[in-house]
Amino acid sequence: MGFFDYAVGIIAVIAVIAAAYYATWWIAKRANGGTIGSGRNIRVIERFSFSKEKLLCLVEVNGKTYLIAYTNGGVSLIDSYDEPIEAAESAAARPDFVAAMRDAWNKRKEGK
Repeated sequence: MGFFDYAVGIIAVIAVIAAAYYATWWIAKRANGGTIGSGRNIRVIERFSFSKEKLLCLVEVNGKTYLIAYTNGGVSLIDSYDEPIEAAESAAARPDFVAAMRDAWNKRKEGK
């Protein structure tokens, strides 16, 4: 076997891997109604990952917005908002994260 035979084999393996990737992506997209990460009534507005097992999600469900924490121990509701919240487009348009977390923390402490 010469160099050409090895090159054809490597190209074939790369083509199979690429085809499997795109087939999986296409199936996932079709299964979720044309979008990945959202459904008909649920939309993930923004995600923030603290680490591999800790994640904050801002999720809209039927016009109501929820701030959800996900850890390897489970999922917790941190806060809910009656008005829809859209993801900020630029850093200047983003609300102060520390202030938002402080407000959510204070609301949660007052609720207990």
